[in-house]
Amino acid sequence: MKNVFPVLLLLIFLMMACGHAPNMQYYRFQEWGPLDYDPAFSKTLIVKPFNAHPLLTQQKMLYSLEPFKLDYDHYNQWALPPAVMLTDMTVNFFRNSGLFQDVQTVAAGGGDAIILTGVLEHFEDRRRMDERYALVTLRFELYEMQGAKPFWSKTIKHRTDISGSDTEHIIKALQKAYRESVRQLAHDMIDVIP
Repeated sequence: MKNVFPVLLLLIFLMMACGHAPNMQYYRFQEWGPLDYDPAFSKTLIVKPFNAHPLLTQQKMLYSLEPFKLDYDHYNQWALPPAVMLTDMTVNFFRNSGLFQDVQTVAAGGGDAIILTGVLEHFEDRRRMDERYALVTLRFELYEMQGAKPFWSKTIKHRTDISGSDTEHIIKALQKAYRESVRQLAHDMIDVIP
């Protein structure tokens, strides 16, 4: 029993000497500003929750220093899992765009509606040799309300250079790559929706 007290004191001293862990930081994208699209469809767009590659179901940010290896940033996280955040941002984009008569996340009855699904495949900070960039890859599919098979499917990939070394520059580059992907989606939808 006499030997326990000095050991406890030593453990307490060691724990205090270690200090504290850095604070966790949480990030999200900025909302869309005004969008300049002409109304194109008298249909409702239903945006289903996006799926994601299993590594992207967590809120931790992903980065890659080597071609075959991904790592999590343990001190910087998204406020929401990336697929949830990007689903919400896509809904907001289409609501602000005015391209559709209405934009919903749940099918409310029948009618003339188009269903949009998405799968987030890449959403990461990549560093290779002398370059550093944000990579966003989304696979989209469009269905008619009564259709069992998609009438359109496309993988859209955008890469944006990261201009600085801090987290804010990474977030801005990922946001820019994502926004370019959604603008490409909107452009393609104008061409393919009957």
